[in-house]
Amino acid sequence: MRKKIAAFFAGLILSLIFLYLLFKNINFSDILSYYSKMNYFWLIPFAAVLTLQLALRAVKWRMMLSPFAKSDFYSVFKLETAGLAVNNILPFRIGELARAFMGAKMFKVSSVSVFSTIVLERAVDFLAMVLIFAFFSRAENFTLGFFKSDYFSYIAVIALLFFVFMLFSDKIFKSSFYISFSKKYPSLSAFSKKVMDGLKSFDNPLRGILILAVSVVQWLCEALNNYMFALAFGLGAFINFNKAALILCSTAVGVSLPSAPGYFGNFEFAAVQTMSLWGVQKEAALAYASALHLSGYFIMTVLGIYYVYSLGHSLSSIFELGKKEK
Repeated sequence: MRKKIAAFFAGLILSLIFLYLLFKNINFSDILSYYSKMNYFWLIPFAAVLTLQLALRAVKWRMMLSPFAKSDFYSVFKLETAGLAVNNILPFRIGELARAFMGAKMFKVSSVSVFSTIVLERAVDFLAMVLIFAFFSRAENFTLGFFKSDYFSYIAVIALLFFVFMLFSDKIFKSSFYISFSKKYPSLSAFSKKVMDGLKSFDNPLRGILILAVSVVQWLCEALNNYMFALAFGLGAFINFNKAALILCSTAVGVSLPSAPGYFGNFEFAAVQTMSLWGVQKEAALAYASALHLSGYFIMTVLGIYYVYSLGHSLSSIFELGKKEK
């Protein structure tokens, strides 16, 4: 419990530090001016693409669940969106656990199996992000410290090799070594089988490749939203689609660090620092990043919390499901 409290305050402090650095020596009247000049028409296609992105997340997760759980698209869509909303409100990315518990009850399977698909989903997202960064950083000749296109090309190759290994990992669990292990440690074997349920989607190489492809398209949708917001703020001369994809990668790194719920501070700091490399004024970059973040946060959180309650749960009751599972 103490570790969790310490981690929460560490994330909160880091977010506050980023916010301090962002607003230090800032001209607030300029930020308000950029907001007033924003073309709010772009919120319509932004919301449509965000919905498409959520749908692609649901398609991807449903493919991962398909080997051991019967599910329909809309149920998976609701659970996916609900989990992201809980992540936006509560610390420790606890929405992933919430999604596992709600999914286990809905599909009548083990929460361990469901959670293993969520871990796999995050691993596939990481691979997709590495591939996107490797491609667009090379296209833009983007370099920032460790973030060099050559480095990430090598990382992408290594990640792809790991992906290929995952496609054939089922052979490990058919080996004589694993069979012997199962006989010696039956309880651990039972647990590992539940974990492997979540990895069964990779038993079929074609399905595994399709899952990765959907993940790449999903993140490119988010890059498209980044680009549309650049147009909304009149920053098209600075930010093309390639650079919008690089902003996506930098903010993904930012929100992966410890942060307050909602990733406020981390997201904006990463975006502003990246945009400064292309000559975007700090006030313009901060107006862009904050509007982009708040728009996505509001839509996803409101929709997700609606789904939490429409599924018969609440923020306080979700985790009772985990206690009830045997």
